[in-house]
Order: sequence, then structure tokens, then C-alpha cells
Amino acid sequence: VRRGLGVGVYASGAGILSPNGDGIGETLPMGMGVDTDLTEAVATWTMLDAFGTEVLPAPVPFDVTALGADTNVAFTIDPFAQGASLSDGEYSVKVVLTGTVDGRSFSGTASTTVTVDTTAPALDGAVPTVASFNPEYDDWSKQYRNEVVFTVSRSGPSPYTDRADVIDASGSVVLRNVDYGWWNSGRIAWNGRDRNARVLPEGAYRLRLTVSDYIGNQTVVVSSEVT
Repeated sequence: VRRGLGVGVYASGAGILSPNGDGIGETLPMGMGVDTDLTEAVATWTMLDAFGTEVLPAPVPFDVTALGADTNVAFTIDPFAQGASLSDGEYSVKVVLTGTVDGRSFSGTASTTVTVDTTAPALDGAVPTVASFNPEYDDWSKQYRNEVVFTVSRSGPSPYTDRADVIDASGSVVLRNVDYGWWNSGRIAWNGRDRNARVLPEGAYRLRLTVSDYIGNQTVVVSSEVT
């Protein structure tokens, strides 16, 4: 086998996947190119950790029938489906390609770095500062307020997406995105009204916070009730 076949491999997007079995970001689309036309081509992919140790039970073959000097091929890596349990961190995706050019056998390898991220953003809770309030009445002397403030416990870097919804006793959303800057401020104020400034009916309400990272790992926290 003559070596020296020019092979390139790349990951799509940010090159991040979350292979933990929850169905979110499990796989990562990849692409491979070669510098010449081949016949009888065969290719496999595998993953290596930071120490160069293969983390899959065996290399995984993928279809390269359309591969040529002017045509890249796409394939998808799915380490969880291959039985791998990966810690968060950087890994190398290595491809090995063999094929025939003018009756002679060639082979080549290429690698690229991907990131495994299976950890959701840290969000510990949301605590209301009062147990009840009246949206149409404000009297400090009687300890009544016309809004409720939730104190949010969070840590780590800012999430890729965040939202704060008010839900009723049945779990239905009555106000979406009550506040847009709460991750930085650590507080959310709600005046008991909907998006059209209408006072909501008396009853129990809770705040539901949802945060996600780039790949889609998600944390959901629901506060205690306020009335």
C-alpha cells in the first residue's frame, strides 16, 4: 500500500456534540475530501481522547461511493450509538481512507478536533420574595405589594438561550418571557399581568426558568407558588 493520499476531514458548525443518550445533540455531521479520484474506496472513522487513546470499540465504516477529487462526502458521527461513554472535553475524530488509483493502492488519514459537552447550564432555583401580592394595590404599611420579585440562584457562564415564563396552577403558560435580562441581574419582577397589561385572575402562579447551552443541554427550574 502506497501512502500519501491527501485526505481532509472537518466538522460542521461549531463542532460540538452531546452524546449522553437524551436525544439532544447526540450526533455531529462531518465531511471528508480527497485530492484525487479513487476506485474501490473504503473509509472508517473513530475518536481519540486527549491521550491519543481510541474511545470507540472499533472504527466505524461510512459510505464513500460518491467521493472524488471534486466531490466531498458527508457522514455523521454518533459515539453514543457505538457504545462510547464520553466525558466532557476535546476529542479527535480520525478518518482512514484506502482506495485504488490507476491500479495502485493508496491510503491516507486525517483528523479534526470536536468538543463533547453533556453538561447543562447551572441553575439552582428561583425564590419569590413574597408569598402573595395584589397587582392593583400597593401599601407598604400593610406589607402588600403590586408585584413579586423572584431571586434567581445561578452560576457558571451565561447560557446560549434563556427564558422566564409565568405558569398557572395547571402548568399552562400565561406570560412568556417576563424578563430578558434576568441571568445577569439575578432577579425577575412580575406585576401579575399578562402581555397586554391585563390583571390575571386570582390563583396560584409559578415562575418557570429554562436555560440551554449551544448544543441544547437544558436545565428547567420552577419556583414555589405565589398567589
